[in-house]
Amino acid sequence: SGPGLTGIPRGAVKSLRVFSYHFNYNFTGGHDSVGVQSGWDIKRILGTVPVEPDGSASFKVPANTPISIQPLDEKGRALQVMRSWFTGMPGEVVSCVGCHEPQNSTPLPRSNVASRRVPSVIKSWYGPARPFAFRTEVQPVLDRYCVSCHDGQKSRSGRPMPNFVSNAESTYFTDDVPYLALQAYVHRYGPENDYNIARPMEYHASTSPLFQILDRGHHGVKLDAESYDRLITWADLNAPWRGSWGVHGVPGKVPPFRKMDQVARRIELAKLYAKVDTDPEREYVQALAEVTRRGKLVPVKPEPHAHPSQAVPTVAGWPFDAAQAQRMQKWAGLPLERSFDLGNGTTLNLVLIPAGSFVMGDPRGPRDVRPVSAVRIDKPFYMGRIEITNSQYQAFNPQYDSRFVDQAGKDHNTPGFPANLNDQPVIRVTWEQAVAFCRWLSEKTGEHFTLPTEAQWEWASRAGSASPFWFGGLDSDFGPWANLADNSMKGFITTYGYAAGKSFRFTHLPYIETVDDGNMITAPVGWYKPNPWGLFDMIGNVAEWTRSTFLPYPYNGSDGDNSGPKVVRGGSWCERPDRATSAFRLGYEPYQPVWDVGFRVVMETDRTVARR
Repeated sequence: SGPGLTGIPRGAVKSLRVFSYHFNYNFTGGHDSVGVQSGWDIKRILGTVPVEPDGSASFKVPANTPISIQPLDEKGRALQVMRSWFTGMPGEVVSCVGCHEPQNSTPLPRSNVASRRVPSVIKSWYGPARPFAFRTEVQPVLDRYCVSCHDGQKSRSGRPMPNFVSNAESTYFTDDVPYLALQAYVHRYGPENDYNIARPMEYHASTSPLFQILDRGHHGVKLDAESYDRLITWADLNAPWRGSWGVHGVPGKVPPFRKMDQVARRIELAKLYAKVDTDPEREYVQALAEVTRRGKLVPVKPEPHAHPSQAVPTVAGWPFDAAQAQRMQKWAGLPLERSFDLGNGTTLNLVLIPAGSFVMGDPRGPRDVRPVSAVRIDKPFYMGRIEITNSQYQAFNPQYDSRFVDQAGKDHNTPGFPANLNDQPVIRVTWEQAVAFCRWLSEKTGEHFTLPTEAQWEWASRAGSASPFWFGGLDSDFGPWANLADNSMKGFITTYGYAAGKSFRFTHLPYIETVDDGNMITAPVGWYKPNPWGLFDMIGNVAEWTRSTFLPYPYNGSDGDNSGPKVVRGGSWCERPDRATSAFRLGYEPYQPVWDVGFRVVMETDRTVARR
């Protein structure tokens, strides 16, 4: 109940992650101390507790201790983030109900499973409670599964790869090459981002490229369950680096305050007044010693991984050029454009997409876009020239707000960069909300509006091309055509000062330095050149929902006949070209709002075109 998990199906929460905080000492800390965009304080992981099938939970926590919880799905991924904490006094019963609702909307008390049993004891997380640090929890995973390839050398194609070789001498996160390389692939909230409650699953691990890459089968890499869980937990805790407040990376070496040993004094006072006997600095020293004791791990090399050879189907008349694409539109025998007044001062413009056949997928791509297959689009259809904008969506839901994109680093002025301007594409709409918009539009116009199938979407995006983009290959200058992760992303670069005037500059989003498309986040729709069929932003700007369920290839056309994740296409402003091709696909839950996903609509026609 309540807005924290709005839209999440009952039963999705399987357990809770319980963690505490190790607050900084005098002369330590600051928002740039824990890691890149990681928050203000060190997180001390306690463990997990079960959630009953009816959604109830009852468990014991240490008294006089700051406690945060995260609701986890079946894979141990946080469905929501908690950016604060609560503290229970000795013997006190603390409830989440009553704090997270207005006083007149508190859920009625009812009997539940957890209240009829003894409270659970927190199950430890791969060892005793301790501060979570990159070096002790994540680097061993990289040492075992990643460094056999990610060793600082270039790939076979000559492109640089992230370097995950341990830098045990690093004394600050700006010196830690593996940490800086990996954190760029984790989507997370900033230390001073939008203060409104986060939408559920907005920062879910499925939105991070790291897990999208691993889950798609990254060159045969197969992590064991514990290693995968360690990476998930690291991402859910906002990708921290530091586990100790020690100066220059020396655990326990905290500067004195008024000639006082701060660590010893805190322990003394905690014992005296709170009856708490913990020493997180010592816990981290012990965790680091355990990693050192295990010694250097033997890297696990993935099994030789090669794409199975596949004969690409031959489709008569395909591929074809831009001139042929435009002739096909005229041959369809229907008006080339349709327009509808949505009210609210907005108009929806559609362009005709003819019927035809093409090869769907990418024979050189990841396994979820293979094997390729010949696909026939039997009927012409109309597709929105642009992605649905904020103002267009507000004609349906006047209260909707796409809000902001987090600004990197520390910001005292705004919650981030605005993504809610009228002519920007709407974002953070779920698949279910996009379908509801189409249903409203159908009732308003008397026509049949829906989301495109992923076959319709890829056919429309390719516009006759067999290359990754209608305008060229992966190395093409996409600046005139698409809003992708380009040189303008330098606006996200953060400068961190550290020691004697020395400063460090880095971004938490990978980008292509040699291209400048002119926009850092979402651009006004129609900013770039259209494809041969007159469609804008089919690549980049925002990724787009389709009505198709995310199923293995070859594509079988059973769109929408199955429950489960739905396909998004086209990549977004924060994706590099290889993750935004006409064939690239990702899957998100239909109730999941995603920060860089919007949609465009199609209007079906009744005309079936005979094969030529």
